[in-house]
Amino acid sequence: MSTFFHSPPWLAPICTLLLLLCAQAPARDRSGYPDDVPPPPPEPNPLVVEVPRGGPVWITLSAYSLTSPIIRYRIRRQTEYGKLGTPELVTADTARVKYTLPPGSGPGEDSFSYQIQSMGGVSAAAEVRIKITDKDPQLIAPDQLDFGAVLPGGSSSRLLVIQNIGGGLAEGVVKVPDGWSVEGDPGYRLSAGAKQCFTLVFKPAEKREYMGDVEYTSDLERATDLVGSEVAPIVVAPGPIELLQAGNSRVGNIHVENRTDKPCTLRVIPGPVLITEAELIVPAKGSAEILVQAKPGKDAEIHDTVAVEGEGIRVSVGVHAGAVQQIEPAPMLVSQAATPAQTPRPAPPADAVAPAPAQAAPNIPVPPAFPDDLTPLPPSTSEETGQPMMMTVSQLGISMTRDDVARLQCRFPNAQAVRSWRVELETVGIDAHGKPAPKWVPYENATVTASGQTVTVDMAHLQPNALYVVRVTGADSSGKVVAFSSIGEIWTVPAKRTYWRWILLGVAVLAAAGLWIWKRRAIP
Repeated sequence: MSTFFHSPPWLAPICTLLLLLCAQAPARDRSGYPDDVPPPPPEPNPLVVEVPRGGPVWITLSAYSLTSPIIRYRIRRQTEYGKLGTPELVTADTARVKYTLPPGSGPGEDSFSYQIQSMGGVSAAAEVRIKITDKDPQLIAPDQLDFGAVLPGGSSSRLLVIQNIGGGLAEGVVKVPDGWSVEGDPGYRLSAGAKQCFTLVFKPAEKREYMGDVEYTSDLERATDLVGSEVAPIVVAPGPIELLQAGNSRVGNIHVENRTDKPCTLRVIPGPVLITEAELIVPAKGSAEILVQAKPGKDAEIHDTVAVEGEGIRVSVGVHAGAVQQIEPAPMLVSQAATPAQTPRPAPPADAVAPAPAQAAPNIPVPPAFPDDLTPLPPSTSEETGQPMMMTVSQLGISMTRDDVARLQCRFPNAQAVRSWRVELETVGIDAHGKPAPKWVPYENATVTASGQTVTVDMAHLQPNALYVVRVTGADSSGKVVAFSSIGEIWTVPAKRTYWRWILLGVAVLAAAGLWIWKRRAIP
């Protein structure tokens, strides 16, 4: 006999009811919430951020999970010190907010809280802790301060500016070496970006060079070099000086500098075999030259001194000179020479001089004290090198501005003392013994222009293919010769003529003729 399972009579109705309930239940999304019930808002993340002291910074806010679309981020509690802007959405689950510290604030802590608003409502607040950090102080200062040369009893001041370009607080004292002092309080207290100025005074106690460092106690690796010196009010170039021979004479210069604000008058006392001016006036903040010359007839080797005396100064300068070397004169003027290598023309009759050109330029005023047989002397010495200054020329000792005009330049340190200039040419005559003898004659067609220490000479109406031997001399108001140039040689050659203008004119004429012919043929 078979046995069958029989269910209770109440089970079938219960199963049918459960099936009906399941069929009528609302649908749910993947998050597990029914479609008609909104999910809760996303939870904000708490944060701890470090903010450097200074300008504004952006802080990023984010959600823990995206349970529903975010509408906006909102600030629940504002900061205590800084200032917060309005949060801005960046992505679907992040935002950013600007945080600005007040000016002058230092390191510390701050905080605020924020919430997230979505379709499901507003979330609980999350706290953001802000740690305000700062950079280390960084002090900057000049590398060097030069106080220059100071006269005895005087002083010099300079401004020292320091700044903290880092963070924090740079606090310390400025320390200076001997010879310098700080006006006022030497202490400093600099926050980030702050500056402070100090006045340093240099007052030396003795004549010497001073060097030292400024120390900053807040930063021992930082220092400023200080340089200064005490100098004498009147400085005479130390000797010995060497006299140079020109012709049968020997001359030289002693350089004197006045560093005061007033003109200075000095007495010059030469040795027994030397000749100098008795008195020298040196302008304020300027310099002058003492012309030293061996006495005539003293042809032997010289070892002597020149004393320079003034208020608070007495200096003795040694002077040396070699024995005079006799120089034989030679003909200096070669006219109508085809080339410099050709043989000069025979000497002219006795007492003959070079013929003057027919045209004449404005004459240079000449004092009557110029002798024709004046022995040429070298010019004053250079202030930088102490060597004799020669004529400065552009090429071959001459600069031709036109076919028959030459320009040369000389530099005289004492040009301001000259009241009249003369340009001379050397010619060759015959003396009483029938021997050639050089003779200097003025060149009338020359124009002299003086500008400071530079003297420019324009020589007009020069003959082509000729050699001119020239010198420039200057005299003061009394007629005394006080300036000499070196001897220069001028070769003149005819200017090379070009025919470019005629060639271009011919090309233009040919082009115009061709155009006219082409137009004539083009007309039917």
